Amino acid sequence: MPHDDRSDDEALTAPQAAELLPIAERTLKDYRLNDCGPPYVKLPTGRIRYWKSDVLEWLERYYETPSDEPPAAQGEEAA
Repeated sequence: MPHDDRSDDEALTAPQAAELLPIAERTLKDYRLNDCGPPYVKLPTGRIRYWKSDVLEWLERYYETPSDEPPAAQGEEAA
């Protein structure tokens, strides 16, 4: 969701955003082209920028904390 006040935010280049996630820059571009990645801004020059807060929020949505319990073996039902 866009923020009204970006005074404390940082505009990241695509390589910086990819490093922060961490994923390959090509993967970030694929996410952008398929409209499934973090929000971005396309400048009049054609360059892409990502607000750091948007990248971190996007990462939080998709980050999964590992469970203490091992996954159920195939054919077993989880308790």
